[in-house]
Amino acid sequence: MSDLAMQAAFILIKILMYMWMQKIPQNLLTEFRYRNRSSYDAKRHFITGAQLLAKSRSTKDHASCVRLAKSAADVADKSISLDPNDGASHILKAPTEDAIRAFELRFEHQ
Repeated sequence: MSDLAMQAAFILIKILMYMWMQKIPQNLLTEFRYRNRSSYDAKRHFITGAQLLAKSRSTKDHASCVRLAKSAADVADKSISLDPNDGASHILKAPTEDAIRAFELRFEHQ
């Protein structure tokens, strides 16, 4: 009887080791933890918008500057719509609008 219990324990350990190697428990926990949370999407949009704003500031081409700044403003709007209580999205929105106005004014006078 003890041999049967030992074999069952070894089989259970092998199954758990296989699941751990395939990261099945971590994937399940992550899925349950992040389900139905729009704040993570809002943060993802915020990061994308910040990257687009940085690219627009470093680009020297006028059309690319304005296009990237406008897309950063659109992404900031998406972030604000997903999580309106997050201040970072509102802080991102202001420099994008300033950048759009500055690019348009700078290249309008040239």
